[in-house]
Amino acid sequence: MKCARLALLVIMLASGAVFSAQASGKTKTFTIYQHPNATAAPTKDVVAKDIMDPATAELEAIINKAPDNPNDLYGQASAADDAGTIPPLQPAVTLLPLPTSQGQGVDTWASLLGGADRLFKAAGITGALLFIGMIGVISYAQYSMLRKAIQASEAASRSAAQAALAVPSAERAYMFLEQDISASALPVTDSAEPAHFTIKFSLRNYGKTPAVIDELQASGTYRNSGYPENAQAASHAASHGMVVGSNEKTPPLTLGFNIALADLQQAYVGQGQILFWGRVIYRDVFGQKHETAFCRAYKFEEKTFHVAQADTLNYHT
Repeated sequence: MKCARLALLVIMLASGAVFSAQASGKTKTFTIYQHPNATAAPTKDVVAKDIMDPATAELEAIINKAPDNPNDLYGQASAADDAGTIPPLQPAVTLLPLPTSQGQGVDTWASLLGGADRLFKAAGITGALLFIGMIGVISYAQYSMLRKAIQASEAASRSAAQAALAVPSAERAYMFLEQDISASALPVTDSAEPAHFTIKFSLRNYGKTPAVIDELQASGTYRNSGYPENAQAASHAASHGMVVGSNEKTPPLTLGFNIALADLQQAYVGQGQILFWGRVIYRDVFGQKHETAFCRAYKFEEKTFHVAQADTLNYHT
């Protein structure tokens, strides 16, 4: 049994064991020195001298107890020392220095662990902030790309809509009154009888697609001043349903009306004028309805009609 205890002590000393004792609520750490050859145990005096913090009551009680108890491991170590088999001791383990006085009771390992814990916490918070910032940057980049894609799509839609509107405008039919209008008045044999005034005209389609005439209205009369209130005139049934191709014109159309001899004479000397006005309503190949209005005034010296200065009677849609 004694041999087993001594062997146990030698193993403990050879491995550089570390003891911890409580003193006044503070943790104390001590370094145990070992025999260089790890073959014999040190005496109590040597152990007491080389142990850090000898003021610890519990450790001193263990050491002082050794001479009174031959069965104790320290008693065995003392007997070996008396035989002169223990060379000088060397420290087996080098530990971090800790405070040795009660006023400096600071647990260095606890401080290191606490600092590491705070470092990990700070690193975790920093990582979380970096992750949130990364998510924000990625979200903003995706938002910018999506906004640009939407804007590009809207621009393409507007361009397509404008192109779709431009096609009918560029390809539709445009009906206008031709400029070669002729007029004649039958001679009057009796001053009491009115003169018959005849106008010959035609309409041309200046567009790129055919036009279908829904209605043609035309009237002629003498007016000593002013113009008609609107372009509405008597219906001309001969042209209803007529199809006019691109850059084609209608067959010659005729409008006849009576005019008093006195009015004809007044128009001849520039007192008043003979007017020819009306409108044509037609549809294009896209199904849209359009209207062209006209108003012309006859000039005797030139024997032809000119565009009257009446904007409300000369328009097109």
